[in-house]
Amino acid sequence: MALVLLILVPVISFIVPGFFQGLGAASLPAEIVFVSTRNDADCIILGREETAVIIDTGEKDDYPSIKLSLDSMGVKKIALLVISHPDKDHIGSAVPLLEDYRVDVIVIPFYTKENRHLPELRASALEKRIPVIEPLKKRSFSAAGMRFLVFPANEKFYQKTNNYSLSVLAVDGKVNMLFTGDAEEKRLKELMALVWPKIDLLKIPHHGRDAPSSRDFIRLINPEYALVTSDTCGKAVRDACTEAGAEIFFSRPSGFKFSSNRKQVIPIQ
Repeated sequence: MALVLLILVPVISFIVPGFFQGLGAASLPAEIVFVSTRNDADCIILGREETAVIIDTGEKDDYPSIKLSLDSMGVKKIALLVISHPDKDHIGSAVPLLEDYRVDVIVIPFYTKENRHLPELRASALEKRIPVIEPLKKRSFSAAGMRFLVFPANEKFYQKTNNYSLSVLAVDGKVNMLFTGDAEEKRLKELMALVWPKIDLLKIPHHGRDAPSSRDFIRLINPEYALVTSDTCGKAVRDACTEAGAEIFFSRPSGFKFSSNRKQVIPIQ
């Protein structure tokens, strides 16, 4: 048996470059960082070793805080950048991020309304030859030892920009984390029509503001932990989290961090 293993190891390593390195990386804990922002804004970094996935980039003034978080995590490469929708509190620091870090792929919603932020991001991505994907159906990506499923909105036109929000399901072993952008009522109903696995960590939609379906949505998702990208939340959101037995945390004013060991997600601060 020992002889067989000695023969197989170099063969597997030759066929699949980085095979064993990838396994080692995936066995290390992942960091899930909700970056501290000046106002209610979203920037979530999911990283393992030197590779990260970023969901939203806060406002322009939040970039120093974002860069500090990335550098403290030792991030060298952003394998995937997801902009849930092009409001300034979600896309604001995207262009400077592209200036300072290697970014492999950008995912944005299909959005045809006039918007000053998207053309700037597209131009910067084109200059750096970074592919920009606008999914019309569910897409899957792998990075930092995790799998990311991106769910686009069902329709191509909404009155409210927030309803264009991409939702991202991050799967790290047995850990499932759901990030919902600023989904409002129409988008929440779309999400409620899907079948979700057990969710360990839910990023509460729209900075914790109440919507008519907030309670039903949180009851359906039934998370263990809930994170609000604000310093407070609506009564319906808070009551629903209490009913679900979900411990609720806030990213303002100091940010918040979780760790995932592929078996469970653990709040750090």
